[in-house]
Amino acid sequence: MTSMYNPARPLMARVRFRLPTILGYAVALLLCVPSAILAADEEPDPLDASARRLEEALENEPGLSDETRAALREVARAFREERDRLKAEVKPPEVDQVDREVDAYLKETTPWKGEKKKSERYRESASRRQLYRWWESIQGLNVFANLELRAEGNTNLDDQPSRPRFRVRFRLGAHYRWTDEFLFGVRFTTGDPDRPEGPYQDFGNGLDSYDFTIDQLFARYTPKWAQSWWLDVGKVYLPFLHNPVYDQIIWDHDINPEGFFVGYDRESGGWRLRAVGGFVTLLEQQYATDPYQFMGQLSAEREKGDWKFRAAADFYWYSDADPLISRNDGNAEVDTDGDGVADAYVSNYGVGHALLGAIYKGWKVPIVLGFDYLQNARAKISRDKGFAIGVACGALEAPDLEGGHKGDWRLWYQFMYVGQDSVFSNFAQDDALLRTNARSHLFGATYMPLDRVYLRAWAMGSSRIHLGTDPTTDSNQYQWRIRFDVKFDF
Repeated sequence: MTSMYNPARPLMARVRFRLPTILGYAVALLLCVPSAILAADEEPDPLDASARRLEEALENEPGLSDETRAALREVARAFREERDRLKAEVKPPEVDQVDREVDAYLKETTPWKGEKKKSERYRESASRRQLYRWWESIQGLNVFANLELRAEGNTNLDDQPSRPRFRVRFRLGAHYRWTDEFLFGVRFTTGDPDRPEGPYQDFGNGLDSYDFTIDQLFARYTPKWAQSWWLDVGKVYLPFLHNPVYDQIIWDHDINPEGFFVGYDRESGGWRLRAVGGFVTLLEQQYATDPYQFMGQLSAEREKGDWKFRAAADFYWYSDADPLISRNDGNAEVDTDGDGVADAYVSNYGVGHALLGAIYKGWKVPIVLGFDYLQNARAKISRDKGFAIGVACGALEAPDLEGGHKGDWRLWYQFMYVGQDSVFSNFAQDDALLRTNARSHLFGATYMPLDRVYLRAWAMGSSRIHLGTDPTTDSNQYQWRIRFDVKFDF
């Protein structure tokens, strides 16, 4: 009695062993699987040839029942799937990017010539697999560096002669994507480690060697179990949204806080939203309470037609700033013990900040607008507010020397009014000669003669708002700083 074809029956139970020719093709197919893998990319795959012969035999053999024909086709399909699986293990998708390098390496390191034996092919395949594993291990590594040369002059200063100087800054860093959840980062830079806001090294230091220190060292965790959340721990770049014209009025970008930041990102209704909160240790003290800082920001960005909008609100709260008084650069201070040396700040610091920015690309030349407002809610003097308004044009949207292509340029201007205690001067921008208690005009022009090469000229004039706030003779005249920069990204 002829049995009907039943797919639930075991595979080999459905094969009729009275067909030696067909089974011979199937056995040959099985034996070809490992050799086909070992000979990948070197010669035609024997599994494909065997499979074709088996399929031709199945079509041309008149004595096969439909049941046997279907079973043998299933055998061929199973072998093909197994071959593909093994081949994928030997050659991951990234292989296409490095095949030439691997072939060149194997050509130099494989001593055999002429016809290869199976053992020789296996040895070469093992070397190839090892190189593939090494290649996969560095896929998450991104190394970057840049060199910046600067000519700078300060002029029309109070009680000081004009000061020209040449400076240099070099940075070298790397980010490594260890897994889908973990990213590690490190960056080295020149400059005085005691003045992180100024990572430039002056020419003319008695021919001493330059300092080269770590200014970023962090880990980022983006858990799969908490989508859109992330955690930065270490010495990190401040992950806040900034003014698109000039963005360092409160926090200098060369200063990297030490602590941890928790963030949440999402998109909703065309808006990119972010919430960030951080805890920063300002100074570790053995015999006193450590001063610390809380900071946070809520921000939103959206692109609509030719416009791109951004808005943010952030705060910077300091528990006790007095242990950092030695680095004060413009805030009101007081001598509490009568020794003639200031040892405390007059105000406490809890600075609130709001920014608005817009970029319009509907004209031939993009236009960038930016506005900042800030106020120290814990100030003990009336000079507790500040604002900035600026405009830029050109294809280079970012205020820093980054992004863009050959031929891109940018012109920008910003006016800043910064009350004496409206910002914490230790960490505010140091581009202008006066960091607080100043009206400042900033002008700049950037051009890219080549990809990853930037030329920039800028000038910053600052005038004191209130006189008598400095121990030296002061005035309300404009003091100027002029710079010419050349930056190379590698």
